[in-house]
Amino acid sequence: MPLRVLIFDLDGTLFDTRDMIYAQWAAVLDKHGGAPHTREEVLAKVYGPFHEIIARILNTEDPELIAEAMSSFQEIRTQVEHLFKLYDGVHDTLQALQGRGFRLAAYTGSDKRALEVLEEQNMRAFFEQVVTAEDVTKHKPDPEGVQLILDRLGVKASETAMIGDAPAEIHMAKRAQLGLSVGMTHGLSTRAALAAEQPDATLDDLPSLLHIPALIGAAA
Repeated sequence: MPLRVLIFDLDGTLFDTRDMIYAQWAAVLDKHGGAPHTREEVLAKVYGPFHEIIARILNTEDPELIAEAMSSFQEIRTQVEHLFKLYDGVHDTLQALQGRGFRLAAYTGSDKRALEVLEEQNMRAFFEQVVTAEDVTKHKPDPEGVQLILDRLGVKASETAMIGDAPAEIHMAKRAQLGLSVGMTHGLSTRAALAAEQPDATLDDLPSLLHIPALIGAAA
């Protein structure tokens, strides 16, 4: 069945937040006494619910320490926001896909601050639906967020593609039985980690989406 809807992850897929995320977690580690991590080690641990990321990075199950670190992370965010940037070709690629008739949606593991970022970057109008971590009870790779988008748009899983930079997003697309899964190598994960989930396509940059055979023609 031809594709009609494209669901995008944000951080690591459309938003280049690698420097910002590492700076935040390095500051949290420094403040709360965690062992130093390399950039690669930090980025490899940034997946799943937020409290689980903190527990993983600080190597702790202490609820008080996790709560303190969560508060610190939010405070530090304003200090590192200048490191945020978009990947090359984001606006042009999304506009081209819309021009071909595809309906666009976003599903992020971040909180509703992501909606503000989309507005600030003049991107909110691209997406008919945006689901954040605050809209679901089960996080990636559980397909609850994807199913919420499908229900809101009234489309079938087989008509939908998922584009993300994390293995969890490819795994989620498979669980949801989506029509296409695309792994982006320019994000927080590695090519090898993405390959382990067997995405239907693996790309190094966003403009390459325009050359995937299933996305070349107009949407049904």
